[in-house]
Amino acid sequence: MGPGFSGGPTQRVLVDHSPPETALGMLPEVEARALLGDRRLAFRLLRPPYPALGLGTLRVLRVCDGDGVTQVVAGYDGYERLEYERRDRPGAGS
Repeated sequence: MGPGFSGGPTQRVLVDHSPPETALGMLPEVEARALLGDRRLAFRLLRPPYPALGLGTLRVLRVCDGDGVTQVVAGYDGYERLEYERRDRPGAGS
């Protein structure tokens, strides 16, 4: 049995009745998107609150279906914080 949806009429959360190897959670985003087929997707990238580079594989963390759009939240396996030297904007008074 494949994935199904449960919940209220406006916010249905994906419930996976499939074996663990076919679940969408933690799948690489490319594979999960292929399994979702031709659904309209709204994609959100979960990221840290500081400048960073994503490391590793982009993976699906959550899938919700509501109002005709399947919402996908994804994040990388890890993040590397970017350190940078802050510079005043040109033309700003000192």
